[in-house]
Amino acid sequence: MTPAFIDTEAWFALADARSATHERTAEAISRHSDALLTTSFVFAELIALIVSRKGHQLAARIGERIRTNPHVLLVHPNDRQLARAWQRFVERPDKTYSLTDCLSFVIIEEMKVDVVISNDRHFRQEGFTVLPEPS
Repeated sequence: MTPAFIDTEAWFALADARSATHERTAEAISRHSDALLTTSFVFAELIALIVSRKGHQLAARIGERIRTNPHVLLVHPNDRQLARAWQRFVERPDKTYSLTDCLSFVIIEEMKVDVVISNDRHFRQEGFTVLPEPS
């Protein structure tokens, strides 16, 4: 089974029960929970986001759950992947993509991921199949 890619915003919505997209995101992740994929860049971005919005304690708890979940593949990009991501970032000055977004796009394409779970419109802009559907 091809894993579903989980982006920062989806991880955050899952962690924050008060998020407007929590329920839909949790449902999408649960449908793919036996094979999840994310990157170390997404992981670092998520931990920084949780620390700034919810505090260190929650960030540490969520980070540990992700790191120790046997169904989560945490990809550490290599130099070639990072170079491709940087090139993509440079070639899209009309977009507000982050370097983390561009690296995610590269990993998703290389690993032939079918589903992205995200609340970030950038993945739809790049043509990926994204869950949950916007409300």
